[in-house]
Amino acid sequence: MEGKVTIGVDVGGTNTDGVVVRQGKVLGRAKAPTSPDVTSGIVECVELCLKDAGMDGRQVQALMIGTTHFLNAIVESRGLARVAVVRLCGPATRDVPHFSGWPAHLRTAVEGPVYFLRGGLEFDGSEAGALDPAEVESAAKDMVARGVTQVAVVGCFSPLRSEQEEAAGNVIAGIFAKAHRPLDLVLSHEVGQLGFLERESASVLNAALRPLARKTVRAFRVSLSGCGLRCPLFVTRNDGTIVGATAAATSPIFFTTSGPTNSMRGASFLTSVAKAVVLDVGGSTTDAGALDSGFPRLASSVVLLGGVRTNFRSPDVVSIGLGGGSTVHLGEPGEAPVVGPRSVGYRIREEALVFGGATLTVTDVLVRLGLMRVGDAALVAHLDEERCQAAYDHMQGMLEELVDRMKGSSEAVDVIAVGGGSPVIGNRLRGVCQVMRPPDFSVANAVGAAAAQICGSVDRICRIPSEFPSREAAFEALVRDAEKNAQLQGAVSGCEVLYKLDDPLAYVPGASRFQVKVVGNVDWAKFSSDQVVGEAEEKEEEEEEEEEGVSGVCTADPEEPRNDGNDAGEPCSGSRATAEENRGEGWVLTVEDIHQIGL
Repeated sequence: MEGKVTIGVDVGGTNTDGVVVRQGKVLGRAKAPTSPDVTSGIVECVELCLKDAGMDGRQVQALMIGTTHFLNAIVESRGLARVAVVRLCGPATRDVPHFSGWPAHLRTAVEGPVYFLRGGLEFDGSEAGALDPAEVESAAKDMVARGVTQVAVVGCFSPLRSEQEEAAGNVIAGIFAKAHRPLDLVLSHEVGQLGFLERESASVLNAALRPLARKTVRAFRVSLSGCGLRCPLFVTRNDGTIVGATAAATSPIFFTTSGPTNSMRGASFLTSVAKAVVLDVGGSTTDAGALDSGFPRLASSVVLLGGVRTNFRSPDVVSIGLGGGSTVHLGEPGEAPVVGPRSVGYRIREEALVFGGATLTVTDVLVRLGLMRVGDAALVAHLDEERCQAAYDHMQGMLEELVDRMKGSSEAVDVIAVGGGSPVIGNRLRGVCQVMRPPDFSVANAVGAAAAQICGSVDRICRIPSEFPSREAAFEALVRDAEKNAQLQGAVSGCEVLYKLDDPLAYVPGASRFQVKVVGNVDWAKFSSDQVVGEAEEKEEEEEEEEEGVSGVCTADPEEPRNDGNDAGEPCSGSRATAEENRGEGWVLTVEDIHQIGL
């Protein structure tokens, strides 16, 4: 980190962990109970970190935060906005139910009006129907009349060609601008890949989360300014990289599962191991993920988010109900013990036996067996050692099954144990070569946040040889695009290529899905005051935006270059549909504006 002092914070369900890092060394670390309002727990953790490191906020050059706040909002259906969905489908998808498979409480919180408009593509990228700008304009005026602010545009097979969604987005943005109404606009091709309902659902969730994301980022800045911080604020993404807080507020769905990825990145950073299975044991769950080239392996199929099927980029993480606060029922002699899934969570210091509580937890069992030193061991001395050992053996079986699910073959793998509850992981697990326990394992998640880099990626469907003469030529061009996107987000030049993948589409002759990702260190000179914690002028600007109803209309993913185009289409009737997620980075009013400034 070249002498820069950074703070990494990861907000979990039980604890908020933080570290102060300089040149790869942890100078201070702290844990604080996660607070119901999230921000006060973060502030306490940052203050404790600075105290442990013997520093004050003025010495910090950057603050990186990973939070489960947005995922919790989805799970609890809390703080979400209603979303209008515009389907560019013609006669297609009309018999496909909107919000299919969504939990009832989440659908009730998010569902807005739906519009079926003419347009959409066939499976080979050819037009199924033309887009009619006049019909899109009519639908947009109806949205304005209904008081809609969140809109998702979803076109059939739009990842093959994005022109129709972009054209519809421009029309909608224009109508809202003329009416002086706020608009959050999401285009589905910028969120997910082929798979209509999953892409639509991901887009809707992103649009629904945006108002909460802006409030959360603003709360972070205001609260943390009291710690004396005057530095750029970053938020960690699902893929283990970071992005500026302003950009994060426009694409919250890409930050929903950053907790496990922070732990995986921290495990790799602390051990210098690039390939292993990481087990992160927290207060309520154990999260397992696989490292590939030092970054989390991403899921290759559908990702369930709060019970909703989506297909946006997300880490391949499997969780089980085993954590330090998980409840344990030892049973009578001869009975099998029961561990979890219930957990006392952040109330562990009130309810666990070793802290004077009345609930038997995993932590109590570990203390009784001498595997962990915390609380008062005398308070669990009465527990039967043999039955505690049986419960512990049962936990090892749970962990072995979890590792097997993450392995790519039957060969034994290395395991990196991190998290405050990781003492539950034994040194000998079936199918495991070795269990590594790095220094500062209990705050590996915060280390991962502090050590995060900026990425640029391209995920595009290309045709050979009509677009590129060869596969090699396609990759060469896409790597350049990915590096450009990384630098636009704030990375230094000379990025490292993480992967180059292509997957032929059997039903589209000559077409393949190309995926390229690069990462680079932060170029600190690129981050101005609009991302600085505690800047008074920024807070005033944000408050002014909120009062005027300006809510970042942003539809471009800063990672992925876009193609411009025009298409006409035609609208249908108002009903229901789903929205898409956006990867934009800035407060703008039109799709073209975003494209031109490279956000």
